[in-house]
Amino acid sequence: MGVLCPKIRAVENVRLRHMLMFWFDSRLSRLSVQNRYHPDGHSSVLPYLYYVPPLISEMNPFKVFEVAIRNLSRAFSDYRPSLGKVIIGTGDTGQLNSIPDNCIDYIFTDPPVFDYIYFSDLNFLRESWYKVWTNTEAEAVVNQAKAKELLDYQRLMRRCFEEYYRILKPNRWITIIFPSARARIWKLIQEAVIAAGFIVAGAYAVDRQKSYKAISTSVRQDLVVSAYKPGYDLEEHCKRLGGTPEIVWNFVTNHLKQLPVCIRADNNLIEIIDERLNYNLLECTKAFLAQRDVAMPLSAPEFYTGLDLQFPARNDMYFLSEQVIEYDKRRIKAEGVQQTKPQFVDEAKAIHWLQAQLFREPRTTQEIRSNFEGIILWAEEDQRLDLDNLLVQNFHYYQGRWQLPEPGELQKLASERRAILLKKFQEIRNSKTKIKPSQVEAARTGFVQALKDNEFETIIEMIWEIPDQILIEYPDLLWLYDRAAIRLGS
Repeated sequence: MGVLCPKIRAVENVRLRHMLMFWFDSRLSRLSVQNRYHPDGHSSVLPYLYYVPPLISEMNPFKVFEVAIRNLSRAFSDYRPSLGKVIIGTGDTGQLNSIPDNCIDYIFTDPPVFDYIYFSDLNFLRESWYKVWTNTEAEAVVNQAKAKELLDYQRLMRRCFEEYYRILKPNRWITIIFPSARARIWKLIQEAVIAAGFIVAGAYAVDRQKSYKAISTSVRQDLVVSAYKPGYDLEEHCKRLGGTPEIVWNFVTNHLKQLPVCIRADNNLIEIIDERLNYNLLECTKAFLAQRDVAMPLSAPEFYTGLDLQFPARNDMYFLSEQVIEYDKRRIKAEGVQQTKPQFVDEAKAIHWLQAQLFREPRTTQEIRSNFEGIILWAEEDQRLDLDNLLVQNFHYYQGRWQLPEPGELQKLASERRAILLKKFQEIRNSKTKIKPSQVEAARTGFVQALKDNEFETIIEMIWEIPDQILIEYPDLLWLYDRAAIRLGS
């Protein structure tokens, strides 16, 4: 092989030289110490890692390359290149400088898998023969050997999604498939997508049989995120209308238009589309406005009331008038509706869900708890939410039932809850211990208050007490830190 490679590189015809190198490196792994011996006489190489087996199978290079020639000849015998229809490029996704703004119709991407596969390292064997080395500085991966941590991975991923956002046409879609068993990494990817400006229209799981289904109670599947880039009209309305109710309903109308109308499961049941539920519509609206520095003009009860008045509902899902007709037709042909359990990742979303539960009618603690017990929380014990505390601090108890507070009482409860959270924040600050996931809401409230009081040093000081994993899961804390750092000129 040491004799063969220089001879190939000396070939003057560029196309022939490339083909010969392709033939040469197609069998490098099989001719290395990675080739595993099998008792049945076969041999193989474990993919995606460097592994030297206890029993190595030595191969005759002449026979290996002879078989490679036959295989390549058979594979390319019917190949006829069609010029002008496909462009293949290599480079950094975070710097797509050769692609203009707003010119791509659709993006499908399969980003690097966190710390599962080190692609650049796996190139080392081939690059040693080519004498060309990969620049790994911009590789989105967590690699302790290269001092790349989780925050570096998030930063690089967000940089790539910002480029995707720039080149995608308005009102067009991006699909991200991400094989990871970790709920934290799922959330990291979705946060990076949202931070880039996209609006997430669906998050689904794909099992190993390639059938798609809405995420229910398991996170040990591959994640598929569907998102779209908002159109010029919506962005212009947001700038012109600012924090008014009109921009809220403009956004909801546009968002419902983008969502799938009906999804039928394999058992002929209609699936609940989580993104059409009222509390998820509220979350999505708030995220869209916050990303554009626009205050949410409506309280949760006002938002839910507006939804009922302006949009028809079926099975707790909201539709446009023209969509609900199509949904009713498909619903008649199905055997029923497949209910899914909600997923909460933090205290704020849990409160929105409770507000949605009590919006229709007051409920007893037991009625609420029976639904609440099925909620998915990211598994750590210190992230468990206390239902009793949430009810006492946010809702009104009357004649054995919980209900939404009146506007005057709502303001009072909000003020009392804010005082409790600020007290917790002060206790955290005095303890000088690392912030836990269950203390995030107190940290968020304390940071907002510190910004209002121009106590920017408090935020700069406290940010170092927050583990990287929490900063990744709650990027609004980093956003508040950035604001404080800018005000301090640091």
